[in-house]
Amino acid sequence: MFLIKLKKINLPLLASLVLFGLACNLKPNNGISIMYLFDVSGSFYKYALPSSIELADRVFKDISNQSSGLSVFPQIHQVGVINQQSVNISSQCYVKIDQHNIFDINKKNPDLEECLKNIRKSKPSKYTDIDGALFYASRALRGNEYYGKGIVIFSDLHEDVPKVKKFKYDLSGVSVFVVHSPSQEQINDERLIANDEIKLIQKLVDHGANKNSIIISTLVSVTTNPDQVKSFFRKSFKNNR
Repeated sequence: MFLIKLKKINLPLLASLVLFGLACNLKPNNGISIMYLFDVSGSFYKYALPSSIELADRVFKDISNQSSGLSVFPQIHQVGVINQQSVNISSQCYVKIDQHNIFDINKKNPDLEECLKNIRKSKPSKYTDIDGALFYASRALRGNEYYGKGIVIFSDLHEDVPKVKKFKYDLSGVSVFVVHSPSQEQINDERLIANDEIKLIQKLVDHGANKNSIIISTLVSVTTNPDQVKSFFRKSFKNNR
């Protein structure tokens, strides 16, 4: 008798209930947010920053491309610096990109030029406060509604501050792509490169980032193939959900 009653269940209704249950288990999808952090200290400012800014523009255009980029919108792209007081960034610079519809054929996307222009105009810093920059980034990326959250770091990775401060911040669910350009000091002693990379990864993991959602590449490598940044975020955002 019980089996007979089951056969009388409205199949469309049953399907709707199943889909509703699946939807309740999915994380919200309100676009992506990416922060670009630029080291403006020491030799990096003079030798690597110009190339990093040009590369960031290419990465931004690659990710935000409506047809071949990350097909998740809206997108928020933010820019910040790594200097001696990264935690006290005075002004926030960002652009938001919405998905085009069939009536926006000739509409142009916002670009990141004004934000990058601010980085070009920035003054060189005596110190490198990576921890403060990550604290700032964590606050700028705060919110659980995003499909994905990411940070792109352009730096020699050598943290140098006169007085070390410990900041509390949460990088859970944040994917981090590091573009490393070694300093002259690191070139002279390659052990410093390995040590600084290990320290950065440990810092990110200690603050909640998944080790599998962190990648360190070189400025030369990413300049040759900037598409690897988009590919990394596409895979990492999916895995973090």
